[in-house]
Amino acid sequence: MLSVAVLTTAALASVIQTQINLAELSALGAPVGAGTRIATTLEDLARFGPVTVGITAAAFLLSLTAGHVVSRRMSARLRSVVLALAGAAGLWTAFWLLGKVSPMPALVEATDSVGGLAAVCLSGLPGGALYARMTAAGAGRQPARGRLRAVLPLAALVLVPALLFYAMAPRPGAAVAVTFARADPTSYRVQTIAVGLQRPWSVAFLPDGRTLVTEREGRLLALGRDGKVAAIALDGLPPVPRAGGGPLMNIVVDPDFTQNRLLYLTMGYGGPGANGTRLLRARLAGDRLEDVRVLLSSTLKSSPGNNGGALAVLADGTLVMSVGDGHRREQAQVPGRCNAAGAPWHNPEPRRGCVR
Repeated sequence: MLSVAVLTTAALASVIQTQINLAELSALGAPVGAGTRIATTLEDLARFGPVTVGITAAAFLLSLTAGHVVSRRMSARLRSVVLALAGAAGLWTAFWLLGKVSPMPALVEATDSVGGLAAVCLSGLPGGALYARMTAAGAGRQPARGRLRAVLPLAALVLVPALLFYAMAPRPGAAVAVTFARADPTSYRVQTIAVGLQRPWSVAFLPDGRTLVTEREGRLLALGRDGKVAAIALDGLPPVPRAGGGPLMNIVVDPDFTQNRLLYLTMGYGGPGANGTRLLRARLAGDRLEDVRVLLSSTLKSSPGNNGGALAVLADGTLVMSVGDGHRREQAQVPGRCNAAGAPWHNPEPRRGCVR
């Protein structure tokens, strides 16, 4: 009985989460036709359905069992209502717990919003109601042949996800062949300009011929044309976190560096349980940085890594910075940027809001 309710709810939840994700893609301007919608929904049922089955089974095992005990002396109609609500509540609890322990905010991207979570969890209503009908008084008294038929849904609960996982698993040699263009080895020259660096991360070229290099452990070096390495003093920079927040990362030179001597750097901040990415502006004065200013501190995240921090200066002087996904993949689609002069941050897509 429980297995039928689980399979029904898992299928509905998978279909709902696919429609929510497709709606988000449509809002971003991606063309989502009827054929694409149907094909994606079916593929998600095959790929994501087994995961939904596991989540639903764990949720229903507790919530419907509790609802069954609570409602056993109630009328059939009231019992059906209680079990339907228990199914929805069980799914909500399962996704809430996953959001606390999973590296991702949840195993279902659609549940990251209140509306999406409510829509997915409402799929537990028909599952709970179906369980109530199948376990109503007298429904469970079956002859031996009927009990054998009752085992079939349980077998399907195990076999269907397993078969789908097997069917959708990548096959050796099935990957799309990629052809890489080969560069003419006579068209370029490889030259070693420095050795002994400690996990170098990013480079920036100065007008005087020197090369600035950031190292993951928190050093900024200047490499001369003669191969000499000089450390740039970082006294004005915030402390580089050794764990959780990430290293000293990217560096770019201001387009008007010859006049203003400005550099832009990114680095992690915070600790293992609350960390993010910072954008800094500093002035290079000889062998040290001065006039250090924090331009942006990204939203804190609870897991280390995936900090982003890539920088680029566009032709119009706009400074573009990536903030990574921070283990929240959907947040990587929320862009923010500012101009290199330090004007207030603005967003090329105001509807979606800036990352702060």
